[in-house]
Amino acid sequence: MQINQAILTQLVQNLDIAKISLRTETPLIQIIDRPVLPLPKTVANKVVETIKWTIAGAFLTILFLMAKRFMKRFNQNSVN
Repeated sequence: MQINQAILTQLVQNLDIAKISLRTETPLIQIIDRPVLPLPKTVANKVVETIKWTIAGAFLTILFLMAKRFMKRFNQNSVN
């Protein structure tokens, strides 16, 4: 009976040591999905890009001219 108990105690200790060593060897971060390399290149259409930048430039120009007119009127009203 004592021999079986000693063997069981030794097996439990070995199991605990194995669990601890397994925890230290397993990484904390698990890689779920690897990227596909090289990534596909997307080529922008020159016509579409030209139209987008033209609209953006026109918007900024209009915004600048409106701000300039506002400042001009503000300065005229503050002088009078």
